[in-house]
Amino acid sequence: MSEFTSKTYGVRFTADVEAQIQREADRTGQSKTEVIRAATVRQLSQASIELQMKQLELRLLRNSFEMNSAIVGLTDEQRNQAAKAFNQSIGQELIS
Repeated sequence: MSEFTSKTYGVRFTADVEAQIQREADRTGQSKTEVIRAATVRQLSQASIELQMKQLELRLLRNSFEMNSAIVGLTDEQRNQAAKAFNQSIGQELIS
């Protein structure tokens, strides 16, 4: 029995997209259905990757801020002032 559900979708593609699907099927040895299925899965998981990248960027930004604060020897009060100034400059509260 197949791992896939019996749900099917009827989709029309432009000639350009159909040609891309055919080229990918020829290149990989997959059927056109397998190419479309794989492309759909990649596209649907893309949002998750983008969210993970944004979270990583935020962690790197915070870590860089903390390292730079320590390197220049900021006191807690100076660090808090720098964090407030940074947050105001970008219009978001990213550093607390």
